[in-house]
Amino acid sequence: MRYFLTYILVILLPGLAMAQTGFKAGINYSTISGYQADYDISSKSKPGFVAGLTFGGYKDRPGVRFEMLISQKGNRYSSTATDSFFLNTIIYTVETNYKNKFTYLDMPLMFTFPASKRFIFEMGPSLGIRLSGKRKGETTVYNKSIIGNQIVYTLSENVKYGDEDVFPNFRKHIHTRVKDRQFPDRNPVSTFDLGLNIGASYMLSSQLALQARYSTGLTDIFRNNYPVVNAGQSKEVHKIISLSVVLLTN
Repeated sequence: MRYFLTYILVILLPGLAMAQTGFKAGINYSTISGYQADYDISSKSKPGFVAGLTFGGYKDRPGVRFEMLISQKGNRYSSTATDSFFLNTIIYTVETNYKNKFTYLDMPLMFTFPASKRFIFEMGPSLGIRLSGKRKGETTVYNKSIIGNQIVYTLSENVKYGDEDVFPNFRKHIHTRVKDRQFPDRNPVSTFDLGLNIGASYMLSSQLALQARYSTGLTDIFRNNYPVVNAGQSKEVHKIISLSVVLLTN
């Protein structure tokens, strides 16, 4: 990984030294499209930060912009499932509420097309390298019977995505709390995230800009051999709306 990043920087460094440079910071609203599509799961957007360096692409002529950004992505998801026994006298309800949180080093290469002195349209590919990731949340099972509602068990997780095995066996952790687990057997999350971006910048002055961008992933976040997260054939990719402020230094 170190050699890969060094190789990219060596190639781009001569051009970056002569380009407009600046700092960029903002907020991401991200979700994961197709997340566990074979299950009855509702995936919602999750906010996160984006910040880093930007080089070129803010002048009143077509150009190229390269960025190096630390970007938080992920989603929030929840589900509710029920089952009944003994002529509907006992009903089990399973509720889940979780968050996936990933941090990437994103390197967009944007082609810029000025529409006026202030508006700049932009589009281009992006390569993301996953730096970290975790899944955090809670699963609760309720027993609804004629005598009232009872919690059968609650499973809380704070799991680091690294070399992680499948989801923990629920039967092993009834009435227990699972915290900061890390599994050494298998890595279910892809290291690289290839995406496509489209957006626009509005120049408030020669050194200050507002930026809006939409990004969609082109490659699966989770590996196909992960039997729980990606059990079916659906493609699971990041979908992000990003709002940022750019401060140029030259």
